[in-house]
Amino acid sequence: MQDLVCLLIGTGIGGGVVSQGNLITGASNSAGELGHIIIDKNGPQCTCGSHGCLEALASGWALAEQARAVIEKEPKNAGALLESVQGHVNDLTARHVVEVARTGDPLASSLIENAQEALNAGCISLINAFNPERLIIGGGLGLAIPHLIDNITHAVFEKALKAATSKLQVVPASLATNAGVIGAASYALHASNK
Repeated sequence: MQDLVCLLIGTGIGGGVVSQGNLITGASNSAGELGHIIIDKNGPQCTCGSHGCLEALASGWALAEQARAVIEKEPKNAGALLESVQGHVNDLTARHVVEVARTGDPLASSLIENAQEALNAGCISLINAFNPERLIIGGGLGLAIPHLIDNITHAVFEKALKAATSKLQVVPASLATNAGVIGAASYALHASNK
């Protein structure tokens, strides 16, 4: 593939863009901060200081933070989430939210649906901006959320520009959670051979 976007959804959200076979690094080597595209200018504050970043809406840390906030507001509706951490709200992680959502719990499912909507919007924007042949979804959370890739695929083909999706495939990262380490090693080897 000569043109691809990789979106890694884990504790944070990052990724990379390859255009015409070259990794886009940017003027100061900071390209690839895909988690910091703004999805909702009135959204929650992100760790970067902005509001409504994709990462602030759909990353692991954001999902856990959202779950804790809902539990504090609506403890009567949070039974399954509280049980998953034996009542210790501060121990709640995105993994707990995903596991509880798999059981059909309405609160956890709602949190996952909100993250899914943000990810759909982010992916549509990335497809429109970069016109890749492949959108690769990876990261611990990206590979754990049920039907995430199918839902992103549906949203992208429904709402992105038709010209931008004409050659597109949406696929899971085949290197799973090792993608970052393998990519960094490959990049270092490539850079040392120049």
